[in-house]
Amino acid sequence: MATITRKKADKKTACAPALLSMRGYAKYRDCAASTVSRAITAGRITVRTDGLINPTKADREWAANTDLSTPRNSVTGTPKLAGQGKHSKASARKAEERAGKPEGETYATNRLERERYRAQLARLEYEKTTGALISQDDVRVACFNAGRTVRDMMLALPDRLAPILAAQSSARECHAILTKELTRALETLASMPGLEKGGADS
Repeated sequence: MATITRKKADKKTACAPALLSMRGYAKYRDCAASTVSRAITAGRITVRTDGLINPTKADREWAANTDLSTPRNSVTGTPKLAGQGKHSKASARKAEERAGKPEGETYATNRLERERYRAQLARLEYEKTTGALISQDDVRVACFNAGRTVRDMMLALPDRLAPILAAQSSARECHAILTKELTRALETLASMPGLEKGGADS
């Protein structure tokens, strides 16, 4: 095998042109220009100051600086990773075993977790349908409307009650009038849509 390789190298050297461009050398070696470019960047072969390549010298450097025991892609020049998918699965399995979670147990755990989330989603959907669960936006709107209504009613009390209270002759009568108006305001708040049910539940 070594004799055949040496004969091929001697034959290539014998017919090698004097100087080549990077693309010309790639064509000469029957590989991609990007492969030659990476070889130059990695320092596996050298170029002249004018950018040309001496193919005879470059062939020697290529052979000396290339690990022939590692199969390489003829286009990219990168090592071929045969059976990479199998190796990845084996590595993942070993990692799981090291973590104390065999593959079967991990699958069962993930499946159980999915079923638990599905049950929770089904429960939320049921509660939403039956009215036991309401939207946060609906709650915010109801609270805002309730607060605004109570504010308006409270602010209207002085103007409406001032002449009535002024005409009273005793504090007892004033107290009764104020109690009646405040009770009416609170009952209005409790009967507002979205709050009436909550008050009944509590």
